[in-house]
Parts: sequence; structure tokens; C-alpha cells
Amino acid sequence: PAADSKQAAANRLRPAGSDLLSSSMGAPSTTSHVPLEIGCKLLCRWRDDQYWMCEVIERRQNIETNEWQYYVHYLSFNRRMDEWVGIERFDLGAQETTGADGKKVTRNIKRKFDESHHAEEEGELDPITLKEHEEATKVKNINRIAFGKYEMNTWYFSPFPKEYANCDTLYWCEYDLSYFARREHLERYVRTRCKRFHPPGDEIFRQGEMAVFEIDSRQERVFCENLCLLAKLFLDHKTLYYDVQPFLFYVICVCDEQGAHMVGYFSKERVSQEEFNLACIITLPCYQRRGYGKFMIAISYELSKREKKLGAIIRNNVY
Repeated sequence: PAADSKQAAANRLRPAGSDLLSSSMGAPSTTSHVPLEIGCKLLCRWRDDQYWMCEVIERRQNIETNEWQYYVHYLSFNRRMDEWVGIERFDLGAQETTGADGKKVTRNIKRKFDESHHAEEEGELDPITLKEHEEATKVKNINRIAFGKYEMNTWYFSPFPKEYANCDTLYWCEYDLSYFARREHLERYVRTRCKRFHPPGDEIFRQGEMAVFEIDSRQERVFCENLCLLAKLFLDHKTLYYDVQPFLFYVICVCDEQGAHMVGYFSKERVSQEEFNLACIITLPCYQRRGYGKFMIAISYELSKREKKLGAIIRNNVY
């Protein structure tokens, strides 16, 4: 009886609704936040753990967790730095309403950014075409790729088939450029179906570990199309994806006992009215700043010399 009276007294002192509160403690909350509006500008924590002003470009909701993710563009950075982030990355108390510019880039931060990411030329796109292009490609569909022993964050949208539209990581065979949504699919393909451990085409140059393969797009159409899709992940204004037949492709490789590993490529028109000696050139990010870009340009000029042409370079490159 004495214990019962003490319990009754405790119940009288307990705040209203405390039973409901105590029963829910320890259980995960299923209530999600009010989603941010597309177009709003606010501070977001970047990779350097500093907060930068960004604009919300797109949003999506996870069906299983009901959590929202946001695709943001940092106002001080190139579009290649756009990414998906969760609500925990934002400083919600600093939402911008006046349309101010992004956080000021200090000289030191700008130097570090320029060292790791080249400023990219916009080429010959007129303002209207440029705006249409940026609208159509504003959200990256592939976040990163696994290529050989490297994994790389992508920079831009690339028009892969719909079944790969929301693939976080795309896995590539570095020899024939087949690509897969799952790592185990790639491993099974390399183990059972990949019979060639170098690019197709003719090897036209070999010096030490360096090799160059000339590939005719009329004979290796799928390889060349996949090569263009790969390049578009790192080139903003590349417009050639599937109409590859007017071009020859030159893949530069580093060779070892396992095979020929692609480091980059350049392409050139079969017939160029302006006598350009290359149309597109790219070194994969994991091989940049090692002189491969200069090497490819030198090879392109040597090819033009043999054709007795003066040659010039189209501005569509990353090396």
C-alpha cells in the first residue's frame, strides 16, 4: 500500500503528455524537414569545411528514408564542383534573400582551386546556345567513375542511356570502355568476356611505356561512342556523342605487364576545311599534370606534318 501511494503521488507530479514523450524516446523520427525551395541561396559546407554561398538547382527525396537531398551550385566555383548534399550541410540561419554574390574567394583559396581545376573555355557557343546547354545539363547524372585502379569524381553531365540515369558510380573496363552500374558486373565481364587488354585499332607509336593507338570510328563505332561519353563527364561544352564517323581517334596509353592503360585521347576530323589537326583532347583527371597533354599535342602536329598540313587546335580540351 505504501508503494502504491508513492506511485500515485509520482503520477500526479508527472507533466501531461510525458507518457507519449517517454514512449517515443530512442525511436528514430520519421518526420522530415520542410524541403528547401529550388532557386534559394544559402551557405553550404564545402570540402574544405568552410561555408560557401550556393544555389539549390534541384532536389530529390529518398523513398525509403523520406530524407531530401539537394543539388547545389557554389556561386564562387565552376559548375564542375556542383554536387548533391544533405540538409546537414547547410547553414539554415544564413539563407540569402537579397541576391548577394557568393562568399568572397581569398587569394589563397583561389590559388588552390586553380591549381587543381583548370578554368575551362566556353568555346564558340553563343549566349543563347550556352544558356540552353547549361539548362539541359545542369544536374550531373553520374557522380563518379571507377576506371582501372582509380576512382574519380565527375565534373559534368553526360548523356548516358536512361538505365544509368541515377547511377552514383559507373564502373568502366579500361581496355574496351564497356561500362556497368555494379562493380561485380564489371569484374565478371573482365574475367569472362574481355579478351583484349589494349584499345582497338592500330598501334602507331611506342616509346618505352608510352603507346598511341589510332582508331577508325567506322570500324570501332561503339568504342568511340563510349569514349565520347566518358570525355563528356569532364568536358562541359562537348557536343559530339554519337555521330563519331567523321573523326579518327588517338588513344594514349601507359603500358605494363597487365596491359595498355588509357591516360587520354584526342580526335581529329578526317577532312577538315580549316585544317585543324585535332578537334578534342582530354587527359583523364587521375593522369593530369604529368605532361601527357603536351605529348598528345606534339603527336597531333607530327601527324599533320606527315599530311603536309599546317594544322591548328580547336578549343575543346582538358589536359
